[in-house]
Amino acid sequence: MERVAPDLLATQIDSLAKLEVALHFEAHPDAVETLEALAERFGREAGAVRAAVEGLAASGVLRRDVLGGGHYVLYGLTNDPGLRESLRRINRVYHQDPDARVAIVKHVMGLPGGSRRRAARPVA
Repeated sequence: MERVAPDLLATQIDSLAKLEVALHFEAHPDAVETLEALAERFGREAGAVRAAVEGLAASGVLRRDVLGGGHYVLYGLTNDPGLRESLRRINRVYHQDPDARVAIVKHVMGLPGGSRRRAARPVA
């Protein structure tokens, strides 16, 4: 498996929701969408997508444009060429190499077989 964008995966894409959103915008780099439209696209409640989208915007993976005096917030892919290239590599490997896809998902989820470890969480 090709080693892809380890810094991006280690620091900014740390959930499956973030991975899904980032891959969507990489595949559609000219898309500009509201949080509600993204939630509908992914079949989730807006609150479930909010943390992923806001986290990606805060880390620079997505841009956040506020329009209409704050009434509309739109999200789109970063203009940063380095981040775009990293996302392009992740997207290519994720969709073309089944073993890489499994490794990326395990990494994002902090599962054995991925390189990131998460602290144990108490079970509710």
